[in-house]
Amino acid sequence: MSDKIQISADALVPASNLRNNNLQKRNLKEVITDILKRINDELLTSHKEGQHHVITTMPITFNIASMSNKDSQRYIYSTVIDELISKGYRVWICPSKDGCKIKITWMSQTDETELRYQTQLIATHTVKF
Repeated sequence: MSDKIQISADALVPASNLRNNNLQKRNLKEVITDILKRINDELLTSHKEGQHHVITTMPITFNIASMSNKDSQRYIYSTVIDELISKGYRVWICPSKDGCKIKITWMSQTDETELRYQTQLIATHTVKF
């Protein structure tokens, strides 16, 4: 049978119409930008206070049009982590049903090793006399 049946073009929505649309992309960009700006402020404050890291939170509920919350979380969290790593930060995340903590440090592993060595050296040579 070589004759193909002609089906109406509007019988099935094209897959491209179901992928992330411009409204979703705009909403995602706004949410991610807000999170990164807040993290930036916390990083600067922590640095001014002499800290070496920040532990903060990210939202767990998002209202992105035509996108499940789980998909929104995955996209937003991974984008935030990628952005921080691209700026040279080390990042750890702890998502749970009650919240999402994120730890960010600007110290390298070498910096942390040196800091531990210095602290241990002073402790080893500290005596009361």
